[in-house]
Amino acid sequence: MTSSKCKQCGLVNPIHVSVCKRCGFPLAAGEIPNRPPETDKKTMPAENEQSGMRIIETSAPAVCSICGTNDDVAIRSFQRTYTPNWVWLFLPLGILPAGIIGLAVQVKHNLSLPMCMRCYQRRSWAGVVSWLSIIACIFLLFPTIGFAIGNKSWLVFLGGSGLIATIAYLAGRYDRSVNPRYIQFTKERVEIEVPGRGRLVVFDRANQQAQ
Repeated sequence: MTSSKCKQCGLVNPIHVSVCKRCGFPLAAGEIPNRPPETDKKTMPAENEQSGMRIIETSAPAVCSICGTNDDVAIRSFQRTYTPNWVWLFLPLGILPAGIIGLAVQVKHNLSLPMCMRCYQRRSWAGVVSWLSIIACIFLLFPTIGFAIGNKSWLVFLGGSGLIATIAYLAGRYDRSVNPRYIQFTKERVEIEVPGRGRLVVFDRANQQAQ
C-alpha cells in the first residue's frame, strides 16, 4: 500500500505521511488533534479590575447604580474624592488649615460602575459645582468677618455664616444626588446601595489581600 486516504477530507496522501497534507487529520492514529478550548463569551464572566475595584459582567441586564434605571446603561469610569463635611467647620480658622485637614482626611478612588447617560452627564458637573461653592464660600467669608467687626455685630457674622453654610449644604446635596449612595467609603472598603438591587461591595482591600 503506497497511499493512505484521509478519513476527514478524502485526500489520498503518501503512505509515509502521518497527517493529512490538506486538513492535518492524523492518518496513523485516526484521532482528532487537540484543539484549543474555545471560550464562550456569553457564559464566561469578564472581570474588570481598576484601582482595586472588581466588577463581574454577566448577561443579566445592568441597572444604573445612581437612579436604578436600565435605559442606556453602560460601565462608566469616574474618579470619586470624598472629604467629610465636618472639614467645613475649620474654614473660619483659615483656608490653609482647613485645606491641610481636608487633604489629610480625603479618600480618592477610581471606580467603574453601571451608569445611565443622564446620571453620567449630571455627574460630570459635580467637580465644577464643588469648586464654585468653595470659591463662593471663601469670597463671602472675609467680607462677613470684616462687616461683623466693622459693625460690631454678631448678627452680621451669624447671617454671613448662615449664607456660607447654605451654599455648602446645597453643593453637598447636589454632589450626593449625582453619585451612588455610599454606605461606606474608606481607603479600605467601598460599599454602595443600588436602587432596587440592594447593597454592593465594589472595593474591599482586605478581601483582595486575603485572595
